Amino acid sequence: MSRTALLIVAAASLMIASCSAVDPTADVTVTGPKFGAQGGSFRPISAVMERRCGTLDCHGSAYRPLKIYGQIGLRRPEPKDSTNVKSFKDYYSGGPEATTEAELFDNYTSMIGLEPEILGAVVAGKELPDSLTLVRKPRLREKHKGGLIWTSGDPGDLCLLNWLTGIDDTTPCDQELSHK
Repeated sequence: MSRTALLIVAAASLMIASCSAVDPTADVTVTGPKFGAQGGSFRPISAVMERRCGTLDCHGSAYRPLKIYGQIGLRRPEPKDSTNVKSFKDYYSGGPEATTEAELFDNYTSMIGLEPEILGAVVAGKELPDSLTLVRKPRLREKHKGGLIWTSGDPGDLCLLNWLTGIDDTTPCDQELSHK
């Protein structure tokens, strides 16, 4: 390769590298729906997502962009001296230890972190919830390996929509959780 060609390749490589650098000091503020004290207002939403989406073969996988932790699926890795877990002998998938507050917070950050800019616009009332992948995929309006989870207006769908739009009614969440 000629010297000129090498210089061009080197210059192009430097330009590409400088454009793709990540600023590790950058802060991003995401305006998400309510989490509540100790996750209180988010707990019913998380419970629906855990049951419908958090199985080990789906979003209860550490390798998925939307990762759902919980009692019936993937458990959050915790050191043995962690105060997040009440009983390590009961802390396993399907075990009696309920979803921890740390798992609840991780579910919240996973859900709001999928499309933070669009989610902020939905929370502010500037976009419709349908613009979120989190809403489209369970309705099968977009390819979803898990298939149809619920249709528009079903209790699980209303549970998620109420949370996204700031409606405090968790009755649809309770209805969804009462289905076996």
